[in-house]
Amino acid sequence: MSRSLLRALRNLEIEEKILNIGCFVALVGVFMPWFGGQWFGEAKVWTGFQFYTSFVGLLLFLAHLFTLSLTILPLLGYHLVRPSLRDLLRLVIGLESVFMIIVVLSILTNISFDFSQLEIRFGVYLTLVGSIIVSLYAFLRIQQQRKQQVQELFHHPEEPPRRLQTEREEPVRESPPPHTPSPPPPTPPED
Repeated sequence: MSRSLLRALRNLEIEEKILNIGCFVALVGVFMPWFGGQWFGEAKVWTGFQFYTSFVGLLLFLAHLFTLSLTILPLLGYHLVRPSLRDLLRLVIGLESVFMIIVVLSILTNISFDFSQLEIRFGVYLTLVGSIIVSLYAFLRIQQQRKQQVQELFHHPEEPPRRLQTEREEPVRESPPPHTPSPPPPTPPED
């Protein structure tokens, strides 16, 4: 079971791999320190599940967990949504996550201005980068699907349908006709 899952994960398209890596980075970022410093004389550090932004951190965790499940569960045979809506859901969740992280940053920035010894830590930035990656690659996959639909719509029925070329594939080029050397010019007659 685990070998077939790993094989299926290796066979994913590169865009989907990067999207899932970005989602995993955002999930890890929720567990990293978001805010910290001297809080009334004590050194404190808060993750995404603590402090004033704990509810947003929980929502971000669940959103990215759902985004990862949109990839992993179909590989195991469970289908949550139709494949045509999968990338649209990823885009919406990614954009909402970016928006929520910007709201969290504004809250934490306001608090850090009130208390000079508090600072924003790297976990919130890691979550922001992961969410931006999810959003961008979900948008890229939607654009690729649209391009493929248009190509399928306008191809001639007698032609075989063209596949989209990926970066790894070399375009098929027709070889030029074989070059046959021309005969030498006739020699001038000798007198």
